[in-house]
Amino acid sequence: MKDPLVSICIPAYNHAAYVRECIESVMAQDYQNIELLVIDDGSTDDTWDRIQELRERCAQRFVRVVMRTRENRGRMRTFAELFGEVRGELYGDIASDDRYLPGAISRLVRIFCDDEGVGLAVGRNRIIDACGRRCFWDADRQIVYDRSAARYESLDDLIEEGAGFDLSGADFGSYRRLCSGNHVPNGALKKAAFVRRVRAFDERAPLEDLWFHLQLSKVARYAYLPEDVF
Repeated sequence: MKDPLVSICIPAYNHAAYVRECIESVMAQDYQNIELLVIDDGSTDDTWDRIQELRERCAQRFVRVVMRTRENRGRMRTFAELFGEVRGELYGDIASDDRYLPGAISRLVRIFCDDEGVGLAVGRNRIIDACGRRCFWDADRQIVYDRSAARYESLDDLIEEGAGFDLSGADFGSYRRLCSGNHVPNGALKKAAFVRRVRAFDERAPLEDLWFHLQLSKVARYAYLPEDVF
C-alpha cells in the first residue's frame, strides 16, 4: 500500500462555531491524497453556510469533494451515508467540532503501510476548550490550564483509567476488551475493506461507536500510536 487514498468523513450538526476549523485542519495535513466528504445533518444554525464558504478552497486542495445538506437523520444514518461515498482504501470520520493536529494523517497512514493486517489505527487525543486552546481536566473533568493541577492530560488518560489497562498494550482494540466498554480514542483511520466485511452501522444500536468497534474488532487488528494526533 503506497500513498493510499484517504477518505475523511465529517458528519456536521449545529457546529457553526467549529466546523470551519475542523475542515481547515484536514486541509492543512501534509498528506496529499485525500478526498473530503461532508454531510450537514439538518443543522438549525449556520453550519451549512460555514461549510459552503470553504467549497472552492476544498476543491483545490482535495482529489474529490462531496458536500451536501439534507433533513436531520441522526448520527448512525449519517455515518452510513458517508461511508457509502468512500472511495479510499482508508477512511476516517471526524466530528465537526474536533480537529486533526498537523501531520496526523501521514503518521496514521504509515501504520497501515507497515502492517497490512491492521484494520484501525488511532493516536492520542488532546483536550481543547471552546476557543481551541490546549487545556487539561482535573479529577472532576473540569477544565484547568495548569498542567500541574491536571489529573488527565489527554482523553486517553481518562480512558486508560476507566478501562484499567495501557492502551499501548497488545490487548488494545481486542473484542474481549471491547466487551467491557469502548476504549478507542477519537480520530481513527480504518481500512474500508475490513469495514465492508461486517455490519458496522445499525440504527438499533444504542451506542453506535461501541457497536462499530465490536463488529470491526471481529475481523481486524487495532493499532495505537502513543503520539498526539487529534
